[in-house]
Amino acid sequence: MNSNSSKTRGRTGTFLPQAGIVGQLDFLPGEKLTAYTVIMKIYGTHPDVVTTYIGDGRLAEIKLSDTLTVSSINQPEYQVSGVVLGLGTRIKELPERLRRIPELKAWGREVQLQIPLDNTFLQGEKVKVTMMRKHGFSVF
Repeated sequence: MNSNSSKTRGRTGTFLPQAGIVGQLDFLPGEKLTAYTVIMKIYGTHPDVVTTYIGDGRLAEIKLSDTLTVSSINQPEYQVSGVVLGLGTRIKELPERLRRIPELKAWGREVQLQIPLDNTFLQGEKVKVTMMRKHGFSVF
């Protein structure tokens, strides 16, 4: 063993093509892993996709490429435009955190919106999504 290899032992690393934060570790120290096992999830500093839900009665109101407004619940004056990039193919139960009354189950179609990467939202931040209609705003 040469002196160079002993200095680098235990200090291996991987460099990522972009900045991010470790969101989840899926292993324990000393655990033996098989090749190609996902060991961590790395998220961007700010989200670039927002997931929202639209209720049964309003499914026809939204389509791919529509532009919606995404605003912060904590800072309502902060808004960005989001473009619909995905529509779920089935009706799903809304996460408890997004229900108006957490004890009541609610259902809707999942909608993914692409938002600019230079936004100031936090990962997992709860936001309000609105769309302009002929007769005012519609809130999801």
